Amino acid sequence: ESPTVRGVQEALEDQAQWVLDSLGPGYRMVGHGRDARGGDEGTPLVYDARRLHLERWAQHALSETPGVPGSRSWGNLIPRTMVEAELTDRATGHSLSVVNLHLDPLSESSRIASARQVRRLASARAGPTVVMGVANSRPGSATWDELTRGGGLQDAWALGRRLTPPWGTVSSGGSRQYVW
Repeated sequence: ESPTVRGVQEALEDQAQWVLDSLGPGYRMVGHGRDARGGDEGTPLVYDARRLHLERWAQHALSETPGVPGSRSWGNLIPRTMVEAELTDRATGHSLSVVNLHLDPLSESSRIASARQVRRLASARAGPTVVMGVANSRPGSATWDELTRGGGLQDAWALGRRLTPPWGTVSSGGSRQYVW
């Protein structure tokens, strides 16, 4: 596969670098680990720089203080982040915002508040926004409803032709994680 944009989940620095190196020299990566110093697991975005020009990117904590790296709120025990990038298609000149995140697997209040934060960020963007990552919640859940409230963000799985059935993973704690 040669993705235009790829969200990476739970990646340590060397793992994210392996993904980047595996895709080849035309790819670039933005994002870093979730702790206060930029270490630990992260949710970086990898993009094809031959096709897309990076206008800007930022990493935010999914917390009441999004500008404070490593901050936690709403009951999450581990810092959670989102990486956003504003990109321009070199051929068409069209812009695209992309957000990659990993919502908390244990705290529903954290997932709901994080979904609200992501929805607000996406609604502030002028052009189309793609949100990708691990939701740790099912479509139709309170988290999902918060993320899609107002119709700005829609479930791409429900919009198009599906080539595979929906799938999820089960973590060692037994909770089902849905990837969207």
